[in-house]
Amino acid sequence: GIGIITGLYWKEPDDPEFANDKAILEYLAFMKKYLPQADTKDLNYLYGYSNAMTVVEVLKKSGDNLTRENVMKQAAALKDFTVPTLLPGINVSTAPDDFFPIERMQTARWDGKRWVRFGKVLGR
Repeated sequence: GIGIITGLYWKEPDDPEFANDKAILEYLAFMKKYLPQADTKDLNYLYGYSNAMTVVEVLKKSGDNLTRENVMKQAAALKDFTVPTLLPGINVSTAPDDFFPIERMQTARWDGKRWVRFGKVLGR
């Protein structure tokens, strides 16, 4: 599939563009320490790592009031929370009537070796 187009929202750990990216370097160090046998090209690990950052933010916002009601209230009130492993211009936002946290993405084309992003970040 050279030329196939997709939408991306996170930085790919094996993309040379992010070889010196602080968030990716921290992710790779975390993986080396806690899951040394894991394939860091498997984006399921990055997905879980990134989601954990959002959970930590929700818990911080919840403070000492860790009731289900308050945690859910905080989870439904994220506004442009920056997850460092997401692409620039893509943040996490939620609302009481909108629990879909990521509503933006970057188009990319497969060049045979990697996804090459193009155009503007799309979405709201």
